[in-house]
Amino acid sequence: MEYVNQFLGASDITQRVILGVNVVFLLYYLISAWAKNKIAVYGIAVMAITILYFFVQRFSGLNFKDYFVFYQLPSIVTALLLFVLWKLILLIVPERKLGVFDIRIQRKNGKPIVVNILKGVSVQGAAGSGKTISIAGWILYWMGSRNVPGLIYDYKDFEFVEIINWFYRDAEIPVNNFSPAEPDKSVQLNPIAIQILEKKEDVLLMSKCIVNSVLSNEDKGNPFFVKAAEGAITGAIIKLKEDHPKFCSFSYLVAIFLVKDVDGLVRFIESNPNAARQGRAFLDSADSSKQMAGVKASLSNAFRMFDVPSIIHSMQSNEINLALNDQEERSVLCMVNKPKYGEIYEPLFSIVAQAVILQMSERNRVPSFILLDEAPTLKIPKIERVPATMRSFNIATIYMMQDKIQAVNQLSLNVMKEILANLSTLFFGKTNDPDTAKFFESYFEDVKIKQKSISKKNGAFFEATDARTTTSERDEKKHKSYEMFQRRTGQFFVFDDKGQNFDASIKMPRIITEPIKPLNAVTDWEVQRSYDSIFKNAVNL
Repeated sequence: MEYVNQFLGASDITQRVILGVNVVFLLYYLISAWAKNKIAVYGIAVMAITILYFFVQRFSGLNFKDYFVFYQLPSIVTALLLFVLWKLILLIVPERKLGVFDIRIQRKNGKPIVVNILKGVSVQGAAGSGKTISIAGWILYWMGSRNVPGLIYDYKDFEFVEIINWFYRDAEIPVNNFSPAEPDKSVQLNPIAIQILEKKEDVLLMSKCIVNSVLSNEDKGNPFFVKAAEGAITGAIIKLKEDHPKFCSFSYLVAIFLVKDVDGLVRFIESNPNAARQGRAFLDSADSSKQMAGVKASLSNAFRMFDVPSIIHSMQSNEINLALNDQEERSVLCMVNKPKYGEIYEPLFSIVAQAVILQMSERNRVPSFILLDEAPTLKIPKIERVPATMRSFNIATIYMMQDKIQAVNQLSLNVMKEILANLSTLFFGKTNDPDTAKFFESYFEDVKIKQKSISKKNGAFFEATDARTTTSERDEKKHKSYEMFQRRTGQFFVFDDKGQNFDASIKMPRIITEPIKPLNAVTDWEVQRSYDSIFKNAVNL
């Protein structure tokens, strides 16, 4: 009360000065609550308080205690009360509920980014840009907390799986790994199981996918050659499906093309009328023995890459339901690559991914997602249409790649552009490629840059110098290509589905990884026995 009486007894000018100072400091404290550099903000406040004290003490003789009570304490107390009130309001007023596909990505500074991944997400960044942990990590954080099933491609030999397991550690759905290089850590998958190939269209699509995945670019340059190869594979699959259903597996398909010669393969396909009709493009080339032998040799050479006991063992049956978004059997499937053997395993993952997409593409299924790391390494047919098609089945697509060069080399420029056109949210991280940097720059809008030019004309003798200043404007991109080389880990330019773009430093989520342990007790002897049995049976089919 003593200080209140002193304030009320002061002159009007003194009261106004005290109120004015407190209002100024209150506004400063409120604004500083959203400042990025708190240390600098508080340092400036201390300096201002000290300087003001010297002025007040000089003109009024107040000691520091009285000065603090009159000139600082009211603003500090009011700021604290408003801060507490704001927090209480946030607790009472319910936050906007996030949908199953709404991902909140925390930033180091500033408001979090909220992205709806159902509309598609593209993440581009060179090695070390942080795209796996900074972007994919937050997506998996929310997907795991909501028990969302999905298909994930781990390019990095279980490195990504360790992150996935962390975010799904408390989930109610299982995480299964498909790693044909390590059968003890893998489930078995069969992309041509009869449950998958219910319709003839399914058989045709899988045959096309197999040819697209296994044949070289040189072989795929000849349209007739491709059609003949598709005919041979389609005929063989139909023969297995209808006459040998228990042997209708990718492992047996590989074995058949490796153990049978041209005549044996022709007899195998022709022994079933449906198989013969679908394989006609291959069978009709019998008049040209060299042509038929060339098709058979190319397919045998392609399938030779899969003549590995662990692959044959891992692809003979389905241990899980490939309809990952089935309400009764939801799960996450991780396809695990070994980069040093990528030429062997990447075609297999393309084929498996196509089979999973076939199974997931049904209406009235639970929300799910497809996340492809180093996506251009997969040769999925019509991949450019996948984001738009999957959206109609309530499946989100996250497409990750390093740079433009990788996509153009693996796919083509037009396919890459079509893929990005179907993905609404884009993340651009660090790049080391000049073409990619220019490509990123093209996405930014133009801004007006003012520039001044001064021209001088010297006068003769004692005449004054004539100086003219001209102001003009020119258009420049909001961000230049050189900035793409300067990105640090976790720094991304973001283009959201609303057409806005901004620079964001992503805060990495907390992750604790553990090495992947064996899932089953399969031995090398069992793998070899399975391999030998399949090839022995294939000879007699």
